Amino acid sequence: MRGMSINSRLDIRVGPRGSGTAGAVSAYAAYALAERFTVPEYWVSGTQYSPITALPGYTFTRSGTQGAVDASGAVQFFAPAVPAINSAGYHAFGALTNIIFPSNNTTTQTTPALTAAPYTLSFFGTGTVTLSGASTAGPLVGTGASNRVVLVFTPTAAALTLTVSGTITNAGLLLGNFPDGGPIITTTTAAVGIGLSDLDTDTTLPDEDYILWVTGDFSAAPATYQMLGSVSNGTTSNQIYFSRTGSSVSEIQVQVGGAAVFTYNGIALSGTGRTFMVVRRKAGKFTAVIRKGGVTSTSVESGVVANPIGVTKLHAGLWPDGSFPLNGQVRGVFRRSGTFSDADLTALALEEAP
Repeated sequence: MRGMSINSRLDIRVGPRGSGTAGAVSAYAAYALAERFTVPEYWVSGTQYSPITALPGYTFTRSGTQGAVDASGAVQFFAPAVPAINSAGYHAFGALTNIIFPSNNTTTQTTPALTAAPYTLSFFGTGTVTLSGASTAGPLVGTGASNRVVLVFTPTAAALTLTVSGTITNAGLLLGNFPDGGPIITTTTAAVGIGLSDLDTDTTLPDEDYILWVTGDFSAAPATYQMLGSVSNGTTSNQIYFSRTGSSVSEIQVQVGGAAVFTYNGIALSGTGRTFMVVRRKAGKFTAVIRKGGVTSTSVESGVVANPIGVTKLHAGLWPDGSFPLNGQVRGVFRRSGTFSDADLTALALEEAP
């Protein structure tokens, strides 16, 4: 297969984007792997799969019903064991509990003692929630029935009183810093939790030239790593991962036999916003590109190193062992075979992470 030319974004996106209409030719049909969660559209080596459950090796686990806001601001709910995928992407979160109840037509209440760590309060509606006790942050004032408002605060280790006036719906109080509010968890008479979202599919990394990239949206700065995605042999010994560290620095690493053979710590990824991460293997050497907003950072090409061995699994928004959840949205994961230039990577970064 010929590589992309410097001036050829059409080699990245050949023909019209998949529209779902009869006779439409997708640009992604030529990809070894394309999981476009925002459309959605799924391809493996020229074969299209629909729905996502038809993908080779598909597995997904999550206990509890999860609500998610799409790109238009609408709320959708996903039953247990159904991935939360909409126009905002695949919503990849760890286990969380909503301690407000009921979450609809919420009334004034006092929580059990909180921990001295960030919490996220959110709701839809025109009402107001005033905090007292463990925190006096806010108040959080609603702006409309279809608008979500969010307050991130750190309480003292004490009970929190939430004084509610007016109407609020889909209210949530989650442990963690989620500037977009995090997942929506419906409650009635008690706190309700959801489990970790774990979405895996089959993939391979052959011993050839290729590019592998992931795009998505991180939440606020993590205490430890957040994984945009990883590919592995089911262990952490042979893998490539795309992450943000606890100090909010982007990191791409290739591990072979338990040893890091390529590591790139790129630009700072503080706050939220679209992020693009790619790793290229060419003639046995790795190069990485990371872009967020208007900033692009490219690694120095490594010396010849081994390719990960026996890689067969893609983990969206997770480390291979199920830890370090993204707590955000994965927009897509892609792989193409071929020899790609630095200019190709730059063009791809500009297109995939505006």
